[in-house]
Amino acid sequence: MCGICGIIDYQGFEISEQLQGAMCSSIEHRGPDHKGSYYKKSNNISAFLACQRLSIIDISGSNQPIENEAGNMKIVQNGEIFNFKEIRKELAAKGHIFKTKGDTEVILHGYEEWGAGVLQRLNGQFAFAIFDEKNGKLFMARDRVGIIPLYYTCNNRFEFASEAKSLLTDKGSQSINYSALSHYVSLRYIPDPMTLIEGISKLRPGCYAIVENGNIQEHEYWDLANFEPKEKHSEKHYIESFERIMEESVRLRLVSDVPVGIFLSGGIDSSLILAVMKRLQNEIEAFSIGFDAPGWQDELPYAKFAAAQNNASHNIIRINSNDYFNSFNTLSYQTDEPIGDPTMIPLYYLSKLASEKVKVTLSGEGSDEFFAGYQYNRRKRNWHIQNVFNSIPDFAIRAIEAGKNNTIARMLGADKVNILLQRRKNGYLPVASMGLSDEFKKEIFDPKTRQFTKVYPTLDFMESQIRTENWEKNIIRAMQYVDIKTWLAGDLLMRADKTAMAHSLEVRFPFLDHNLSELAFTTPESFKIKGKIRKYIVKKMAEKYYDKDFVHRYKVGFALPLDHYIKNRINDVKDILLSKKSRERGILDMGYIQGLISSFENRASYDGMSAESRRLFTMTMLELWCCNYLR
Repeated sequence: MCGICGIIDYQGFEISEQLQGAMCSSIEHRGPDHKGSYYKKSNNISAFLACQRLSIIDISGSNQPIENEAGNMKIVQNGEIFNFKEIRKELAAKGHIFKTKGDTEVILHGYEEWGAGVLQRLNGQFAFAIFDEKNGKLFMARDRVGIIPLYYTCNNRFEFASEAKSLLTDKGSQSINYSALSHYVSLRYIPDPMTLIEGISKLRPGCYAIVENGNIQEHEYWDLANFEPKEKHSEKHYIESFERIMEESVRLRLVSDVPVGIFLSGGIDSSLILAVMKRLQNEIEAFSIGFDAPGWQDELPYAKFAAAQNNASHNIIRINSNDYFNSFNTLSYQTDEPIGDPTMIPLYYLSKLASEKVKVTLSGEGSDEFFAGYQYNRRKRNWHIQNVFNSIPDFAIRAIEAGKNNTIARMLGADKVNILLQRRKNGYLPVASMGLSDEFKKEIFDPKTRQFTKVYPTLDFMESQIRTENWEKNIIRAMQYVDIKTWLAGDLLMRADKTAMAHSLEVRFPFLDHNLSELAFTTPESFKIKGKIRKYIVKKMAEKYYDKDFVHRYKVGFALPLDHYIKNRINDVKDILLSKKSRERGILDMGYIQGLISSFENRASYDGMSAESRRLFTMTMLELWCCNYLR
């Protein structure tokens, strides 16, 4: 992958060399191998495009920007097109002449031939921008599920970049986006297209945009809601289809002129990818992480087993509470926007380890979202309980709300009553990443911030993401869809991109091949969840390579001893959250923060990831982000 940036000024004002250089320097870590740029100024338009390249395919021949034969179109791309050789062959047959052997030029010629239709032909992870000198038009696009980020701002001039920090190099003080702030506290990430900085947006996954005369029009070219199960086939059909597409997906993601390794968590998904890799290449570098904490059980034993089973060279790193906290400030800057997901810290160290040996790794991300790996059945039961609650008449709801000591309130507990009431009013959709209810958020914010955030209920936002009319008839499908549109793109893929690119490392995701995604959404629920077995067809394929005890063990996930780590460095947390700057900023309510810290310090045990430690982490990353970005 790379880092790209650009400015189109439709008033023809000068784009200074200093600004051009600053935008590129801010994203140099994404592509230290080559820096290339294009700049042209005329009477009515000035255009600048640049790329910091991480050379993966056609290492010496595909430096960017790349132009077409006529020299009047320029492209910069961040990402990879895995099927570019097939598309190139088709375009060459139509008379297109290629100067490079890489994938970026294929996009440009494809755009000349098919316009926006080229996007339907691309199998990859990408964000790119094409500038047409003839009409001053900019065309930019982002991959289907949002693996690669693309930020933009439109204020007198149009600017875009792989990271938001590149768009701030010539800006003064920043204003906070209060809708994004409200959702961050609930979700622990900021969903597309929002960012925490007012005026900066992200192009949504599966979308392209056309910029003309300073105006932007966004269009959607792919959406999972369009893929409905049309007919039910046999179990054998779905298993064989999955195996065929999965093997092809891994093969495509090994297309590279540099070595490709793998993040090996020890879970079923990365272990399956490793087994398929072994069939396609002999030497494999696998990278795993463990956690130093008293009595902590991680998945390293399973990772070691999978690595040995496939004769992979196994590289392991362990981190402790000091490692964990020492990365906080760096990551709060590197991520551009706060991510309250504590697993991004081990990913940062894992990426550092991998970058010492390879430029590219594969990852198992996406399997849980597309093939129902989470507790969707439990969440489905919660849905039915909520439906019962929804049937309670309004007068009874008002009685529960008013009477803190009534029987129902005592049975449920105050927090649960508040959550149920909020969902009763706004509708209910169980979300894997939900952190705090809209009602509970009132306690977190300082009064002067609360007045702005209270008008942005997160439950309303999450329900607005549903794109199918009959979603209540297939609740699990609806929950998966929202998780993919929000949690996957906003948290999991964002943390992967920012932590890996901090070390100039590209990560590829076989489970996010769009053919596999479309198969998942046309596969009946009964073949994704069978009895108590989640990700059923994934595990059936895994049984070809591993014994059933390994495949069907209890799901641990990427857990870490957050309680223990924060306990060891609680004074550092206090210094950050209760600092003079934090008090003066007036975003968080200091009384709430002090109460949260006290609650954590009074815990009877510190053996996992408690609600208090998660919230402390979420608030700490927010405050550090403010220190870095609010000038």
